[in-house]
Parts: sequence; C-alpha cells; structure tokens
Amino acid sequence: MSGVSTTRSSDTPRTGGREAFASLGAVLNRVVVGEPLPLDIYDKEQVLLLANGNVVESARQLQLLVERGGLVLLKEVTDPFQVVLHAPRAQLPEVWSSIRQRVTQLLSSVDEPQLENRMQAALPLVQTLIERDPDLAIFQIIRQSKAERGAYGSLQAMQTSALAMMLANRLGWMGGMIDLAAKCALTMNLSILESMSPVFLQSDQRNHPTRSREILQNAGITDPDWLEAVEQHHERPDGSGYPRGITEVNEASQLVQCVEVFVEGLGRAAGHSAVTATGLLRQMYLEAPKSTFVAALIKELGIYPPGSIVRLDNGEIGMVVQRGLTTTAPLVAVLDPDWSVPPEPRIRDTASANYAVIGVLPPRDGRGREAATAEEAWDRAIAALPQAAPAVNEEPDQV
Repeated sequence: MSGVSTTRSSDTPRTGGREAFASLGAVLNRVVVGEPLPLDIYDKEQVLLLANGNVVESARQLQLLVERGGLVLLKEVTDPFQVVLHAPRAQLPEVWSSIRQRVTQLLSSVDEPQLENRMQAALPLVQTLIERDPDLAIFQIIRQSKAERGAYGSLQAMQTSALAMMLANRLGWMGGMIDLAAKCALTMNLSILESMSPVFLQSDQRNHPTRSREILQNAGITDPDWLEAVEQHHERPDGSGYPRGITEVNEASQLVQCVEVFVEGLGRAAGHSAVTATGLLRQMYLEAPKSTFVAALIKELGIYPPGSIVRLDNGEIGMVVQRGLTTTAPLVAVLDPDWSVPPEPRIRDTASANYAVIGVLPPRDGRGREAATAEEAWDRAIAALPQAAPAVNEEPDQV
C-alpha cells in the first residue's frame, strides 16, 4: 500500500459504543515503517483503515496518515501526557476523569516515597488539560459528575488546584508561583481529606493547616514556600484568620483561599440547593469588592461561567457552554422543556440582544428536575461550538 486510501466499503468495520480515540501522533514511537502494526489505525471518521498486523510501507505513507487525521484507540496510548495532548476535544471529559483518579490515588498515598516527584508529574497533566480547553475545565467544576461527588475531598482538591492554576495565569504569575499555588491547593487539606463532605465539618478545623503541613514534612517535603503556603491558607491579612492570626500572608495562600471559598460553596450546593455559581461570585464580590483575587476570578470565569443554567430574553432556558468576549455574554446551548440537552442543541450567542441572559437558575428546577449532566451536555454541544474560546478580558461588572 503506497498511499492512504479513504474509500469505505460496506463491510468496513467501525468501532462500537463510545470508544475513545487519540491522534496517531500520540503513538508514532510504536509504528515502525516496514514492520507489522501493533495496533489498529482508523481514519478521522473512526472507520478502520489499517488493522493490526498490516504494514506501513514508507515514511511518506505514515506522514499522510498523520496529516489526514489518523486515529488510534485511546487505550493504546500508554503515556499519560500523550493522552492529554492528543485526545480529541470531544473526549477530553473522559481524560479529565482519568486524571482525577490519578490525583485521588496520589492524595491517598502521600506516605509513599517520592511524593514531590509524583506531584510534579501530575501537575503538567492538569495544566495541559486546562490549556487544551479552559471552558471545559470550568464546566466540569461548575457541573460536577454525579459519579464523582462521593470522593468529595479529592475532587475538591483537584478542582481547587485547577482553578488556582487558571487564576494564577490570569494574574500573570510565572511558572514557579503557578506550581506553588497548585501544590498548595492539592495538599492544604490532607489532614481532613477523608472526613471532608459538602457539609463542611467544623471539628478540629482550626488546626488542620498545621497538621497538613506536618503530613507533608513527614512525607519528605522540605520546600519552605510549599509548607508555608499550606499552613497559611486560612490566614488573612487583617489578622482574623487561623491558625496563628498573622497579618503577613503568603500570596499563593491568599489566592488559594479565594478559590477554595468558591469551590467549597459549589460543593455545598451540588444538586440540592438554589445556590448558583453567579450567586457565589456576587457574594464574594460584595464581601471583598477591592480584592484583586476576587476580581480576577470573575474575569476568568465570567459572570455566567460554563455549566451555569440561564434564562434568555426570548424565554429559552439553556446551559452555558463557552465564555464570550465579555464576562456577561457567553455562548449557551438551549435545553429542551424537560431540561434535557437535545441531540443537536441550538447555540445562542448572548451578545445578541434577542438572546441576552436575563436570569440564572439553580441546577434543579421547581419540580426537582436536574439539568443534563456535564457529560451529556458536553457530548452534544461540542460539535456545534467553535474550536477555541475567545478570551474573557474585560473588567468585572457589578455582579
């Protein structure tokens, strides 16, 4: 075979079910010209092109396979970073789920050797996922997967860490400070991780930052900035924080505290409360109108963050799936009357007066119906969305 055929026959096999795919480029190290393939190669329509055992006859043929969108099953990709880098956009929610499981395992094994090295291996995976689709990162924080709500402690740590990275980037922090904020967010609650729930426990609350620092020290962590950030993540510049009531507070600790307030508020509200992300942002703004971190959080998320349920001026109800050019004008996927996401949802640009957002709704309506899950909404909206989200860069409005 000297070229790449794109002709399909009636008996050309397709994959069944919800198989996840990755770019052929993710496994090029396993494809050797002139030798039998160790895996199947599919075309961009997910139709089998070259079966396991066939031979790629030339470097040119291999180049064409990559250039024309050749795919392999995601399970064939063994390097986690390559999975994150090459998974198709529509399958990124599944990649997020696998990385969350990796982080959960990391947090449950802090007493095992090489904690800092394992942490440094995990953080680039999260950062790359955010870079690939920041709207999806926000979407999954706002609309938690029902299957993952039980692992609340590790889920909140992962979400807080991801959002801390986004906020640090928004503020123009350099790589070392971004990593510090992310590590602080992941490990600040190690001492209470197993006891955490959406209804926050108060027992021994004021001592947990110090105990989390001690856990890290016992695990061999010696980075003074990391240890300080963890111990100070509940301190406040006005001296009203804990455990020591200091007034000179690590900057990374202050950023993480802002993010934790937001993520923790969402956790309390998940699935059963009238609290919305917009409402939480409004409350944070009213309580700290001069806070650099709150202002940056609003600019990063938008006033109607992806995952929010909103009512439009024309009466439609929809789910925000992408931020817009301003904090008040996101793109919205219209929901059916029963709050489900139609197979091909209409996408409304709320910058248009006819589709302007006029209200925010809680995750459940008055009859207890819950809006579509993150997975369903993303699966159905992704095909109708542009490939890249515009930057949200205006100053935050009064929320």
